[in-house]
Amino acid sequence: MTTDTRALQSALDASRTRMSKARGDGGIAQTHAAAIRQVGAWTLDPAPKSPAHHLAAAHARARQHLGRLLTYDPAAEVLSVMTGELFTRLTDPEPAALTKPAGITRYTYTPRKMLRRVLDHALDHLNQIDQ
Repeated sequence: MTTDTRALQSALDASRTRMSKARGDGGIAQTHAAAIRQVGAWTLDPAPKSPAHHLAAAHARARQHLGRLLTYDPAAEVLSVMTGELFTRLTDPEPAALTKPAGITRYTYTPRKMLRRVLDHALDHLNQIDQ
């Protein structure tokens, strides 16, 4: 483990300790913290620079999960790790400073919708390669 990795892990551990003490908000802070950690893990997952190689690697990784989607009830809804507030924080060029989490607005997906999202992402990369 490198020094940078140790420092990041130490910061995450300290954050986890603080979050475990925040019990009075109905789980809002913990939900947001879990979502941010997941997005951080996605962000830190290395991806090839070449769109073609990125697409091949992502397909290989996702393929094992996509086949299992067909075994689920098409009407079943699954909660996403992404919350409405987190989405705003990640996409707003000048997000408002939040002193207290506003709430939890969850996104839900059906198995078929998840499959469509993955395929749409793949089509975006294929279009990028084509251009």
